[in-house]
Amino acid sequence: ARLPIATWKQAMARVQSLIDEPHDFRVLVIDSVDFLERLCWQSLMDERKVTTIEDVGGGFGKGYTAATEEAGRFVKLLDTLREKRRMHIVAICHTEIKTFADPEAASYDRYQLRLHKGAAALYAGWADAILFANFQIKVKTETGAAGPPDIARGQPLLGSGGIRINAGDHDALDGFLDLVALAQTVGHRRELKTK
Repeated sequence: ARLPIATWKQAMARVQSLIDEPHDFRVLVIDSVDFLERLCWQSLMDERKVTTIEDVGGGFGKGYTAATEEAGRFVKLLDTLREKRRMHIVAICHTEIKTFADPEAASYDRYQLRLHKGAAALYAGWADAILFANFQIKVKTETGAAGPPDIARGQPLLGSGGIRINAGDHDALDGFLDLVALAQTVGHRRELKTK
């Protein structure tokens, strides 16, 4: 079942209802955490009657701190849902590419969660695994052919092998998984940890 939301308070209430009310759901998929962050920011701005998250609390990063604290309350609700109702939680978050100035090597681009750094650290620390999903890209070139190479998108893959993403996962994967195998793996790990 889809549980559409339009506000931060509604998101919190939906998770609370999954904790309190009878249901047969086994998995909650949050699509997406970066969308929820924007709802959280809007809620804080509306409460304080300001127009930007930077203005919440008078500036100096206080708006982002307040948003991270709100996200912390949301994560606690998710933990309660997981513990009380034994539900699996999959939180989707989009990424962005940022240049990382490595002090010990050349700078390089890497993927990172499209969240403010406080929220990104919170969710990264909470998650059992942080994985990167993308399509397998195949490039076909012909010797001597004019024009750009042919690029084809293959099956969706999920994994951590070779991907530089600014978030660690607690159980590193070797290579890539398909989405069905991931669901089975994460579900099995959660059952082992809660027994």
